[in-house]
Amino acid sequence: MLPIDPAKFAVAAERVIWRRDHGMEVFSFWDPNHARPTVDIFVRYVVPFADLWEESQLLDFEGVSIRVASI
Repeated sequence: MLPIDPAKFAVAAERVIWRRDHGMEVFSFWDPNHARPTVDIFVRYVVPFADLWEESQLLDFEGVSIRVASI
């Protein structure tokens, strides 16, 4: 768990550096107070996006629709 600005996930070059220099495959966003669930984000696609989308489910989380690749 590193202090990373979430906006940097949009920068492909940053993700390449994380994988190459730090061996990062998945990053977890977590709440130290445990008030929110942990969300894991892959640094690169390990499953084709089309496959993830096809198998995903749209769930309601406290009034917000969230697409989840798997449960």
